[in-house]
Amino acid sequence: MICIIKYIDEVEFFESLSHASDKLRAKVLKTLLSIERMGLIVVDIDSLKDGLFEIRVKHDSNIFRVIFFCDHVQRSCIVVTHGFVKKAKKHHVGSS
Repeated sequence: MICIIKYIDEVEFFESLSHASDKLRAKVLKTLLSIERMGLIVVDIDSLKDGLFEIRVKHDSNIFRVIFFCDHVQRSCIVVTHGFVKKAKKHHVGSS
């Protein structure tokens, strides 16, 4: 099933993607291409709230998150609201 991906602000989305490492960016683009070719069945999706969903693409300790909602008029379409790199939490080791 082909899935169309639309963006609320395509420039902003790809600008945020430019902050990801090369390997993480490549994984995100590959994930989006897989969704376009085969639909959402190829990825794990988390339901957020108010009809929003999240796709997490992980490489090493960094995660890129794609937030989207489904277009109920055009059933094979998702609308990406934004994306961002979720950095791993840094754990500070206290001195004793």
